Amino acid sequence: MYTPLKRHSIVVFLIIASICLCIINFRFITIYNRDTSSKHQVAEYQFPSIDERFEYYMGDWYNKTDWQLKGKCPTLAAEKLTNKRESVINHDMLFSLKNLKKCSDISWYCYDAYNTLKLFKSSHLSNPLALFKFGDGYSNVASNPVISKSRPALGRNLHTPIIWPLNTKRHFASLQKIWQAKMDNKEIEWKDKESKLFWRGKTTGRRVELLSRWTHYDSNVIDVAFSEILPKHGKFLNKYLGRHDTRQTADPLEMLKYKYLLSIEGNDVASGLKWMLYSNSVVLMAPPTVSTWAMEDLLLPFVHYVPLADDYSNLSEMIQWAEDHQDTCQVISKRANAFIEQLCLSKQAKIDTEILRERLATAYVSQFQQTLSHCNGRNGTSN
Repeated sequence: MYTPLKRHSIVVFLIIASICLCIINFRFITIYNRDTSSKHQVAEYQFPSIDERFEYYMGDWYNKTDWQLKGKCPTLAAEKLTNKRESVINHDMLFSLKNLKKCSDISWYCYDAYNTLKLFKSSHLSNPLALFKFGDGYSNVASNPVISKSRPALGRNLHTPIIWPLNTKRHFASLQKIWQAKMDNKEIEWKDKESKLFWRGKTTGRRVELLSRWTHYDSNVIDVAFSEILPKHGKFLNKYLGRHDTRQTADPLEMLKYKYLLSIEGNDVASGLKWMLYSNSVVLMAPPTVSTWAMEDLLLPFVHYVPLADDYSNLSEMIQWAEDHQDTCQVISKRANAFIEQLCLSKQAKIDTEILRERLATAYVSQFQQTLSHCNGRNGTSN
């Protein structure tokens, strides 16, 4: 029989149960936060607007209309072009639109530059001029409006040269593989990945100096090795590296089985960084010293990647940090994915890219054509 006493007992029980659940829930939340992100909250990130990106790519040449050439005119591409790729690489050279079209068959740099410069529209100027430095590295001539693939990261030098999307096939082709893997639902889930850091690459830049200490570390934790030894290190070191520090290369899709991907700059930017950021692994790297169309110097530590010391000396320590902050690492990976989506993969990103390319071409010709035409001697209207 249901009595007031029983009703009172039920009410007391429900109150006690509610208090217990609150205590348990509070303890769970406290433990969860302490284990994953109490000290490393992953900040929100707002991707740069199209106007901010335009100013970023123009760098110190943004709205600069009073430029005058100092010293000798740059080399004219028409005087150096051959049917070999090397003829257009690693020099500051003045190209006309027709020059760029001519060398598009031998260099992706020419191909990409042509497809941007041709977006300049004018009824009276059919063959505009532009000053380029193709290849890895960047121009050291800060006094001229040189267009390049890369430049020093923000805060490391003058914000020159101007950045255009160049040699994009090399730097973005692997990204398409990862995008396709996502579309086909072939990515490996985080929980099924190996808790190991992985890297393969050539011995470009300072990689031998920075990574040799890790090539013989516990391979259950760090699998770092060179896939190709370049001949720049001298006869003995080349043989030594070949015997001790070389392992088989790996395709980006193979690397997706690891939770932690190492990115390290080579001759300039790390060419594989874009696809790594778009994977559902997490990137470990030192803060970038070089930037390109991907705006690497706007990536934030503990937001888009797990930061390392400039000399990579704390690599094992930061892998342990990642092991202790699994949820945080997954959030960082998602933030990195979003950055790449907004950079080049989403429908809006592709629209923005075309708008930016046209704006960059128009601004460049409008600001610098008159002065450059004196070097060409033909007002930019012929070869």
